[in-house]
Amino acid sequence: MDDDDLDLEATASFSAILRPAAPPPAVAEGIGPLEITFHGFKTAAEAGDVRAAYRVGICLLEGRGCVQDLQAALAWLLRAADQRDLDAQVMVASCYLRGVGGPVNVSGAVQWLEIAARHGSAEAQFSLGDLRARGAGVKADKAAAAALWQDAAAQGYARAQLNLALAYVRGDGVPVDMPLALSWLTRAADSGYAKAEYNLGQLYLKGAPEWRNAEAARDYLRRAANRGFAQAQLAYGRVLQNADAPDALDWLRKAAAQELGQAAFALAGIFKSGGCGELSNPAVADVWLRRAAELKYVPAQFELGRQGLSQTDDPLRLAESVRLIARAARKGHPPACYTLSACYARGLALEVDNARAWAWLTLAAQRGDARAELKLPELEARLDAEGLVRARDMLGHLQPLLPPVKA
Repeated sequence: MDDDDLDLEATASFSAILRPAAPPPAVAEGIGPLEITFHGFKTAAEAGDVRAAYRVGICLLEGRGCVQDLQAALAWLLRAADQRDLDAQVMVASCYLRGVGGPVNVSGAVQWLEIAARHGSAEAQFSLGDLRARGAGVKADKAAAAALWQDAAAQGYARAQLNLALAYVRGDGVPVDMPLALSWLTRAADSGYAKAEYNLGQLYLKGAPEWRNAEAARDYLRRAANRGFAQAQLAYGRVLQNADAPDALDWLRKAAAQELGQAAFALAGIFKSGGCGELSNPAVADVWLRRAAELKYVPAQFELGRQGLSQTDDPLRLAESVRLIARAARKGHPPACYTLSACYARGLALEVDNARAWAWLTLAAQRGDARAELKLPELEARLDAEGLVRARDMLGHLQPLLPPVKA
């Protein structure tokens, strides 16, 4: 199974800095107007109530019952953090990492997370693990990251359970252990966490043969899809598409509505060839293909460009087609690299340039395009010594600009 089929969780609080992990209880219970609630928190905080100081900070972050003031919010959160409020310590770290209420302060964020993690904050343990796994602000240490996720997972923190499970799948900081991976993933998924349901479904669908379970895969993907998780809607739609089930169209449309280009591309394929209860409809297929390309789905950009290469009597359409192919090639798409090489070699909407053609053909070959490997000697024979030097210089310039070749 490709790692692209799995979806690691990143630090949650940092991706939604202005939303607290949980609303202050008084607000959640709807006690009085928000302004009264805010002033009540502030009065209590000024009298020394640590939890109230945290809630004042959250209100000021969001402008809840008061005018939003990020600097004041950070000051109140620091006040609570200094008095050992774990939620405040985590939120201060979040602010420091994002530069909310002051300049970015990665080292300060790590310090607060370490303090909160030592005192048992599952969110801090998860977030610090995320930073250590990525080497963001701290030395990369996947073993330390897995240990932190283990601590948070043991407290029932679903995001940490997911990351710990995927660490066991990949052997990141821990030995590969599929039974443990499935155990942790199942715990997270059965808590209703959509991303864990999606990952568990993908493991049952595409994992090693001994772990595959088509019925369980469909069940977990359907659960995550019903929660609105776009990647699960796509995956479940593809499962149904493979079974030629009409419901596939609904799920793929839902995923496409969440701007997943791959879902739009799948719909284009269905309407092009027919299936899932639909007859072939090239016009509708073209609409979905263009939508997928608009959403920057690389195979769609290439396919739309490839279809336009035959329009040699329409220079504008031909030029746009070559631009689409070039965009896909710059993303490392092997057929696009091969086709862009042909455009340079033949002068299709471009000046003939065999050196560039050779460079792009080499990039295609490096990415496993068998046609490119066969074509390279023929194209190289067209280059003199000076042209070959230029072609190799061009290759050296292009290689760092493209995504690395997957092992």
